[in-house]
Amino acid sequence: MGDRAEVAHLREGSMDNGKIELNRTRIAIEHDGVTTHFGVNDATVHILDGGRRPIHLRLEGRRGVATIELPRTVAWRLASEMYERTIVPRPSSTRTKRRRS
Repeated sequence: MGDRAEVAHLREGSMDNGKIELNRTRIAIEHDGVTTHFGVNDATVHILDGGRRPIHLRLEGRRGVATIELPRTVAWRLASEMYERTIVPRPSSTRTKRRRS
């Protein structure tokens, strides 16, 4: 399928699309020793027809589009890992508690 046909297919066959605005996000694509960087404005998650089909994460910017296809279990593990690694406990207060006499 061509690019437009794929996008149309994704839109028609999607059960749940979530668009996430990405501010100041950049991606780097490395291929054959060449690295290309571009800014990304938003991401869209496409879940096709249920079942065991892969999840598509589409990253869109002014200079192009990158789509990542992930098996569902891999997408779940990736999301869980990102969640676990980015949770940071609140720093403890530097003030000491006063004891009442």
